[in-house]
Amino acid sequence: MAIAEIRRLDTAAPGSSPSRTQALGKDEFFKLLIAQLKYQNPLEPVKNTEFLGQMAQISSVEQLFSINAALKELRGQQGTLANAQAVALIGKEVRARGNGITLGATGSLALGYELPKDSAKVTVQVYNAAGQPVKILEAGAQKAGAQSLTWDGTNAAGARLPAGEYTFVVNAIGPDGAPLATQTYFTGTITGVAFADGKPVLLSGTRRIPLDQLIEVKAPAAN
Repeated sequence: MAIAEIRRLDTAAPGSSPSRTQALGKDEFFKLLIAQLKYQNPLEPVKNTEFLGQMAQISSVEQLFSINAALKELRGQQGTLANAQAVALIGKEVRARGNGITLGATGSLALGYELPKDSAKVTVQVYNAAGQPVKILEAGAQKAGAQSLTWDGTNAAGARLPAGEYTFVVNAIGPDGAPLATQTYFTGTITGVAFADGKPVLLSGTRRIPLDQLIEVKAPAAN
């Protein structure tokens, strides 16, 4: 018999039909081939072409198992490397895609964003953790490219807001009056690394930053 895709049925009770099939492993594949050769009809032995085809299948199966094992090992090595790289970022200043910001007890924050083309007017709205607007910053006309506005951490009345997590939204209008799509950036210091489903996620305070959102990494400024 020719050996193509070989499957075995799960053990089932007499009179019942099996619920599914399960692919044979490498060892069973080889045992079945040996059994085929052992019990073949001496008067009608396996033809050379058929036997060579089966041997080619054996070679293919062996290669597939080797490739699968190598891929598993490579994935494990890549995961270990990614974890080590993430841990090495602790203490570094980063810039990442996102609109989250963390306000401290003192100081101001740079709200970074990028404009796809020259704008006639740019407005930045800051929101608190509850999603309530707390401050509007006007930038006027700005050129295309990376831009930023400084927020001093106060509300519309000029009072200092409590430290914590905030977000900001950029509204830009082009010279023709049409809105412009903008990319906002988060800047901060990496304070730790968490692992979700085996994958590293950077922490900056309570903010979580996926590695694929990173734009820039640099050493912290010297005191």
